[in-house]
Amino acid sequence: MVLLFDTKEIPRTAAFTGFRPQKLPFEDMNGKEAMKLKSTIKAAFSLLIKQGYRRFLTGGALGSDLLAAEAVEELKAVFYDKGIKNIICAPCIHYTEKWDPADKKRLLDVANKCDKVYFVSMKPYYKGCMHERNRFLVDNSSALVAVYDNIQSGGTQYTVDYALKNNKTVLRVDPYTNLSIQTVEKPEQIEQLIIK
Repeated sequence: MVLLFDTKEIPRTAAFTGFRPQKLPFEDMNGKEAMKLKSTIKAAFSLLIKQGYRRFLTGGALGSDLLAAEAVEELKAVFYDKGIKNIICAPCIHYTEKWDPADKKRLLDVANKCDKVYFVSMKPYYKGCMHERNRFLVDNSSALVAVYDNIQSGGTQYTVDYALKNNKTVLRVDPYTNLSIQTVEKPEQIEQLIIK
Protein backbone atom coordinates (compact mmCIF):
# COMPACT_ATOMS: atom_id res chain seq x y z
CA MET A 1 0.00 0.00 0.00
CA VAL A 2 1.32 3.43 -0.99
CA LEU A 3 0.43 6.25 1.41
CA LEU A 4 0.15 9.86 0.30
CA PHE A 5 0.88 11.23 3.76
CA ASP A 6 1.36 10.17 7.38
CA THR A 7 -1.17 7.56 8.59
CA LYS A 8 -2.31 9.90 11.39
CA GLU A 9 -3.88 12.09 8.67
CA ILE A 10 -6.04 9.30 7.21
CA PRO A 11 -8.87 9.76 9.78
CA ARG A 12 -9.24 13.36 8.57
CA THR A 13 -9.18 12.45 4.86
CA ALA A 14 -12.12 11.62 2.60
CA ALA A 15 -11.98 10.34 -0.97
CA PHE A 16 -14.44 10.56 -3.83
CA THR A 17 -15.53 8.15 -6.54
CA GLY A 18 -18.35 8.53 -9.01
CA PHE A 19 -19.95 7.89 -12.34
CA ARG A 20 -18.50 9.13 -15.59
CA PRO A 21 -20.83 11.12 -17.90
CA GLN A 22 -22.16 8.10 -19.79
CA LYS A 23 -23.59 6.59 -16.57
CA LEU A 24 -25.18 9.81 -15.32
CA PRO A 25 -28.86 10.60 -16.05
CA PHE A 26 -27.96 13.80 -17.91
CA GLU A 27 -25.54 14.79 -20.66
CA ASP A 28 -24.71 18.44 -20.01
CA MET A 29 -21.99 18.57 -17.34
CA ASN A 30 -22.63 22.32 -17.00
CA GLY A 31 -26.41 22.11 -16.93
CA LYS A 32 -28.97 22.38 -14.15
CA GLU A 33 -28.89 18.67 -13.26
CA ALA A 34 -25.08 18.65 -13.05
CA MET A 35 -25.13 21.70 -10.77
CA LYS A 36 -27.73 19.99 -8.56
CA LEU A 37 -25.44 16.97 -8.34
CA LYS A 38 -22.49 19.22 -7.47
CA SER A 39 -24.57 20.84 -4.71
CA THR A 40 -25.36 17.44 -3.22
CA ILE A 41 -21.68 16.44 -3.37
CA LYS A 42 -20.88 19.72 -1.59
CA ALA A 43 -23.47 18.85 1.08
CA ALA A 44 -21.80 15.47 1.65
CA PHE A 45 -18.37 17.11 1.87
CA SER A 46 -19.76 19.80 4.21
CA LEU A 47 -21.08 17.10 6.51
CA LEU A 48 -17.63 15.52 6.60
CA ILE A 49 -15.95 18.89 7.21
CA LYS A 50 -18.23 19.40 10.21
CA GLN A 51 -17.06 15.99 11.45
CA GLY A 52 -13.40 17.07 11.23
CA TYR A 53 -12.36 16.02 7.71
CA ARG A 54 -9.82 18.37 6.14
CA ARG A 55 -8.34 16.59 3.09
CA PHE A 56 -10.38 15.57 0.06
CA LEU A 57 -9.03 13.25 -2.62
CA THR A 58 -10.63 13.06 -6.06
CA GLY A 59 -9.63 10.92 -9.02
CA GLY A 60 -9.46 13.49 -11.82
CA ALA A 61 -11.83 11.57 -14.11
CA LEU A 62 -14.56 12.92 -16.36
CA GLY A 63 -18.06 13.43 -14.96
CA SER A 64 -18.74 13.45 -11.26
CA ASP A 65 -15.01 13.46 -10.36
CA LEU A 66 -14.57 16.89 -11.94
CA LEU A 67 -17.73 18.13 -10.21
CA ALA A 68 -16.34 16.86 -6.90
CA ALA A 69 -12.97 18.57 -7.34
CA GLU A 70 -14.78 21.82 -8.20
CA ALA A 71 -17.04 21.36 -5.15
CA VAL A 72 -14.03 21.09 -2.84
CA GLU A 73 -12.57 24.28 -4.32
CA GLU A 74 -15.86 26.09 -3.65
CA LEU A 75 -15.96 24.76 -0.08
CA LYS A 76 -12.44 26.02 0.61
CA ALA A 77 -13.88 29.55 0.36
CA VAL A 78 -16.81 28.72 2.65
CA PHE A 79 -14.68 26.95 5.27
CA TYR A 80 -11.66 29.22 4.77
CA ASP A 81 -10.64 28.87 8.43
CA LYS A 82 -10.57 25.06 8.41
CA GLY A 83 -7.51 24.47 6.21
CA ILE A 84 -9.35 22.35 3.64
CA LYS A 85 -7.05 20.65 1.12
CA ASN A 86 -8.09 19.56 -2.38
CA ILE A 87 -5.90 16.80 -3.82
CA ILE A 88 -6.39 15.30 -7.28
CA CYS A 89 -5.03 11.75 -7.50
CA ALA A 90 -4.56 11.07 -11.20
CA PRO A 91 -4.20 7.42 -12.25
CA CYS A 92 -1.19 7.88 -14.55
CA ILE A 93 0.43 10.32 -16.93
CA HIS A 94 -1.25 11.21 -20.24
CA TYR A 95 -4.56 9.64 -19.16
CA THR A 96 -6.51 12.56 -20.65
CA GLU A 97 -4.97 12.06 -24.10
CA LYS A 98 -8.30 11.12 -25.74
CA TRP A 99 -10.41 13.66 -23.87
CA ASP A 100 -12.26 16.49 -25.56
CA PRO A 101 -10.28 19.78 -25.33
CA ALA A 102 -13.04 21.42 -23.25
CA ASP A 103 -12.84 18.61 -20.68
CA LYS A 104 -9.05 18.87 -20.55
CA LYS A 105 -9.39 22.61 -19.92
CA ARG A 106 -11.93 22.02 -17.14
CA LEU A 107 -9.56 19.57 -15.42
CA LEU A 108 -6.62 21.94 -15.85
CA ASP A 109 -8.64 24.84 -14.41
CA VAL A 110 -9.43 22.95 -11.20
CA ALA A 111 -5.96 21.33 -11.04
CA ASN A 112 -4.35 24.79 -11.12
CA LYS A 113 -6.44 25.83 -8.09
CA CYS A 114 -6.15 22.66 -6.01
CA ASP A 115 -3.50 22.07 -3.38
CA LYS A 116 -1.80 19.12 -5.02
CA VAL A 117 -1.96 16.85 -8.06
CA TYR A 118 -0.54 13.41 -7.34
CA PHE A 119 0.08 10.79 -10.02
CA VAL A 120 -0.50 7.27 -8.70
CA SER A 121 1.69 5.98 -11.54
CA MET A 122 4.25 7.80 -13.65
CA LYS A 123 3.67 5.36 -16.54
CA PRO A 124 1.42 6.19 -19.49
CA TYR A 125 -2.11 4.76 -19.44
CA TYR A 126 -2.20 0.98 -18.90
CA LYS A 127 -4.86 -1.61 -18.20
CA GLY A 128 -5.67 -1.60 -14.51
CA CYS A 129 -4.40 1.93 -13.74
CA MET A 130 -7.91 3.14 -12.84
CA HIS A 131 -8.43 0.30 -10.34
CA GLU A 132 -5.00 1.02 -8.87
CA ARG A 133 -5.97 4.70 -8.49
CA ASN A 134 -9.30 3.72 -6.88
CA ARG A 135 -7.58 1.50 -4.31
CA PHE A 136 -5.11 4.31 -3.64
CA LEU A 137 -7.99 6.71 -2.91
CA VAL A 138 -9.55 4.28 -0.42
CA ASP A 139 -6.25 3.29 1.21
CA ASN A 140 -5.44 6.96 1.88
CA SER A 141 -8.79 7.91 3.44
CA SER A 142 -11.25 6.91 6.14
CA ALA A 143 -14.42 7.98 4.30
CA LEU A 144 -15.64 7.77 0.72
CA VAL A 145 -18.29 9.88 -1.00
CA ALA A 146 -19.64 7.97 -3.98
CA VAL A 147 -21.96 9.02 -6.80
CA TYR A 148 -23.55 5.77 -7.92
CA ASP A 149 -26.94 4.08 -8.12
CA ASN A 150 -26.08 0.74 -6.48
CA ILE A 151 -27.17 -0.98 -9.74
CA GLN A 152 -24.64 -0.31 -12.50
CA SER A 153 -21.42 -2.25 -12.11
CA GLY A 154 -18.00 -0.83 -12.89
CA GLY A 155 -15.16 1.07 -11.27
CA THR A 156 -17.35 3.07 -8.90
CA GLN A 157 -19.09 -0.01 -7.53
CA TYR A 158 -15.70 -1.74 -7.21
CA THR A 159 -14.36 1.22 -5.22
CA VAL A 160 -17.38 1.27 -2.90
CA ASP A 161 -17.08 -2.48 -2.31
CA TYR A 162 -13.35 -2.11 -1.62
CA ALA A 163 -14.04 0.73 0.85
CA LEU A 164 -16.69 -1.29 2.70
CA LYS A 165 -14.39 -4.33 2.81
CA ASN A 166 -11.78 -2.07 4.43
CA ASN A 167 -14.26 -0.66 7.00
CA LYS A 168 -14.42 2.85 5.55
CA THR A 169 -17.44 5.12 5.96
CA VAL A 170 -19.30 5.47 2.65
CA LEU A 171 -21.73 8.27 1.78
CA ARG A 172 -23.71 7.49 -1.35
CA VAL A 173 -25.29 10.06 -3.64
CA ASP A 174 -27.70 8.44 -6.09
CA PRO A 175 -27.92 10.64 -9.21
CA TYR A 176 -31.08 8.84 -10.37
CA THR A 177 -33.23 9.58 -7.31
CA ASN A 178 -33.80 12.75 -5.35
CA LEU A 179 -30.05 13.18 -4.80
CA SER A 180 -30.22 12.40 -1.12
CA ILE A 181 -27.09 11.45 0.78
CA GLN A 182 -27.11 8.04 2.41
CA THR A 183 -24.62 6.30 4.61
CA VAL A 184 -23.77 2.76 3.56
CA GLU A 185 -22.80 0.48 6.41
CA LYS A 186 -22.92 -2.79 4.53
CA PRO A 187 -23.59 -3.44 0.85
CA GLU A 188 -27.10 -4.70 1.63
CA GLN A 189 -28.00 -2.11 4.30
CA ILE A 190 -28.52 1.54 3.38
CA GLU A 191 -29.87 4.15 5.76
CA GLN A 192 -30.86 7.68 4.78
CA LEU A 193 -28.71 10.25 6.54
CA ILE A 194 -29.53 13.78 5.39
CA ILE A 195 -31.20 15.91 2.72
CA LYS A 196 -34.38 15.15 0.81
